[in-house]
Amino acid sequence: MSKPALGRLEVYIICLCLLTVWTFLFPQLFSSTVTVFYYHVSSSLIVKSPNQAETPRQSPIEIVLPGCADRLPDAMNLVKSIFLASEPKNHVTVYLFTELVNWNRTEREFRKLTSSLAFIEKYLTLRLLDPALKSLDHQKLPKNRTGTEACGPDLTAFLPVILPNSQGAIVLEPNALMLGSVQELWSQFSKMNSKQVIGVALQRELASFGWYNSWSRRAFAPPFEIHPGVILMNLTRLRNEGFTEALLKIQSGATNQTQLLPSTALNQYFYLNPDKLFLLPCKWNLREDHCGEESKKCKSAEEDGAGIIQLPHNSSGLPDKRTVTQKDFYSVSDYIENFDPTDPKTMIRLMDPLMASLNNKTLPTSNLCRASLLRGLERQRTQKN
Repeated sequence: MSKPALGRLEVYIICLCLLTVWTFLFPQLFSSTVTVFYYHVSSSLIVKSPNQAETPRQSPIEIVLPGCADRLPDAMNLVKSIFLASEPKNHVTVYLFTELVNWNRTEREFRKLTSSLAFIEKYLTLRLLDPALKSLDHQKLPKNRTGTEACGPDLTAFLPVILPNSQGAIVLEPNALMLGSVQELWSQFSKMNSKQVIGVALQRELASFGWYNSWSRRAFAPPFEIHPGVILMNLTRLRNEGFTEALLKIQSGATNQTQLLPSTALNQYFYLNPDKLFLLPCKWNLREDHCGEESKKCKSAEEDGAGIIQLPHNSSGLPDKRTVTQKDFYSVSDYIENFDPTDPKTMIRLMDPLMASLNNKTLPTSNLCRASLLRGLERQRTQKN
């Protein structure tokens, strides 16, 4: 004689008892003060440089950048600048977040670069990642968070869990361009002490020009606030520190939209944890802000050449209304965009007129970053010859 099936009431009671026991054994999973995040990348595509028979022995230099929607052309120009700035001995892996619809076009452009004569000795890997990150725990995300922020401002917060097997990464905004050596920037990790988890440049070089310390009442990273355009992240230490949870906790307590910005959250995080911050030389994040007045100049860029430049925002579509500084920055961008890796003479054909233009004494000299741009380009040309 078969046993009678359990009724709905019995099943409900059993489930309730199991839940009660589970809550008692693991109370931290149900605490309102502890948030557990589980993320995985829903889709990815790996495209490798075809010109290397063997993988270099050293661990890859890992670079992360968002390139969604209309930012993809900027991101691909940045990828080309990384090609130009990398050395044959380097193994560089670029993680590019962009929508699935862009993958075929991006793969074709990347393969065109890697198969060209100019980059035949370079070893680069492109990993295309779907920005629609899947969260298994949506209900525990802070307000205004959906778990699909990989192309938005929260990429920095989520990266330690998005890339669980990576030890470190350089995060760049898509409007950045690499002029200096990729290896030289990566070597900044070795200069961090045992407590430091992130390397980033200051927002300003002098306290008198800082937004946070001059106008805002919000907390900021000492001494003058930081700019998140270029970020070196020690992902192993950040995971151990619970960085994702800490940063999102700061954002969850925001009372307005401005406090949700990644720069604001990072500044508050390092206000609370100043010993975890490593300051990058400003030459690795040269911006228009450095070029207007003598007192704002970036000395490391002036001495060594610009390592990374940030293109000015909101001016790419208005070339006639650009300032002298913006025109100079975009002339470097145009050089990289027009660089033809299939043409052996492309560097001479493009760089010589560019450097002559930047060195033209008859043009307005209000851009104090010209010397930095010229030294950065000269170093790049010297490395290629």
